[in-house]
Amino acid sequence: MVGARRRQPHRDGSRPRHRRLRHGVAVHDGGGQPGDGGGVRRVDRAAAQHHHPCSGTRKAMAIEPNLPAAHICIATIYEAQHLGVDSQLAAYQRAAKGDSLNATAWENIAHLYQQKGDTLKAIDAYVRELAGEPQNTQLRLGIAELLRQQKQYPRAKAVLDEGIAKNPNDERLSAFVLRLCIEGELTRCVLDGFVAQVTKDTSKLADTTLLKAAIGASQQLSDTQQLLFFSRAAARHFPKSAAFLKALGSAYDLRGQKDSAVWAYKQSLKLDPSDVKGSLLVARAIVEGTTYDTAQASKLKSDTAALRAFRNAFADRIDSAKVYIAPALTSPDSTDRLSASVFMLTAGSKISQAGAYDRAYPWLDQLVQVVASRTPADTLGPRQQIRLQGSFWYGVSSVASLSAPYTAMVKSKSCTEAKVINDRLARTKEALTFGARVHPPTANTMLQNVSKFEAVMPQVKKQFKCKNF
Repeated sequence: MVGARRRQPHRDGSRPRHRRLRHGVAVHDGGGQPGDGGGVRRVDRAAAQHHHPCSGTRKAMAIEPNLPAAHICIATIYEAQHLGVDSQLAAYQRAAKGDSLNATAWENIAHLYQQKGDTLKAIDAYVRELAGEPQNTQLRLGIAELLRQQKQYPRAKAVLDEGIAKNPNDERLSAFVLRLCIEGELTRCVLDGFVAQVTKDTSKLADTTLLKAAIGASQQLSDTQQLLFFSRAAARHFPKSAAFLKALGSAYDLRGQKDSAVWAYKQSLKLDPSDVKGSLLVARAIVEGTTYDTAQASKLKSDTAALRAFRNAFADRIDSAKVYIAPALTSPDSTDRLSASVFMLTAGSKISQAGAYDRAYPWLDQLVQVVASRTPADTLGPRQQIRLQGSFWYGVSSVASLSAPYTAMVKSKSCTEAKVINDRLARTKEALTFGARVHPPTANTMLQNVSKFEAVMPQVKKQFKCKNF
């Protein structure tokens, strides 16, 4: 029991005096030895001098148990006595409980958690410290860096955003946010950062690195407004850059401005005529961007000449894409060849659906040859799907446009032309049989028409005395 035994007096006869602190710690103030009652620990003179500022701790805590200064004082005693980190943590946490914005407490808590190797808890403590010192930019940057190291990019950005809200002109915070967004692949954040930069300083629109990154982020987010903004700026500052002109074409394309897209892609192709993919971009913009005005066509139904002219104008527009598709058909890159086939199918089927079958036939005739099976095993994948659709539309356009060349053949009495018609009928029948699953009723109707033509071909052969088929 503390004080049960008689304490030895000092040499001058006085009794020794101590300060008793919580957890049984006593600091001896005099020159003699403190009483050795239970629960009292002996400390050396250096420790006594260290603890001296805490002489009023016990009385203070009796009045206010959660007094932060008292608990911080206890924590310093624990540190001087080399007690465990957990003991120090407990003391500082009691201090923080008494004052949730006590920067000293939270900073020491953070340091102690770092000693324990618990970085996330240390970060949490630093964040609590920052709440009490919101203008401490260096602390804010330090927290963001720790979060970056832990790959907690959104949380790091949030910490910096709070600082920017308080100090919008701090370039360090803004630069760090952009770095976090790029490193953390926070695409929207990256794009917003670029927009903010060029809003403050338009001269940065001449920075190719920024432009490339901003255009890439815009494309990834399908943000057509910013894509058009940055690609226009890029094309304006670097008019000889094919890549930037392509980006501009893409921006126009995504916004539905097809004519502008074709113009931009053509400008890019002029700078690099050998660019097969650039050529395909022009073709795609033309083919996909050309639409048939069915409402206007309906108004012209009673005027066959005007309707035919209207259909031909539509076909002419699509036909202008042929020159841009051609390079891809001989490209060593199978992806280019496949893309070319897709555009040919789109072109031919569009013209067929517009009723200009004679104009669709050349597209589709070439297509079925391009995607014809190369081996018996070539029956799967995208080529097979194009082959199936292409065969159907080839058959439809062939039958629907066969009357004119058949009539011309009969009038010519030419065996050469007769063979062309006979071969065409054979290919058409084969294509419709293969592509019938696309729309069986239409395919069956067309096959019946083919049969009618086939039925008269022996008579033509006999009458013309043909021996070439």
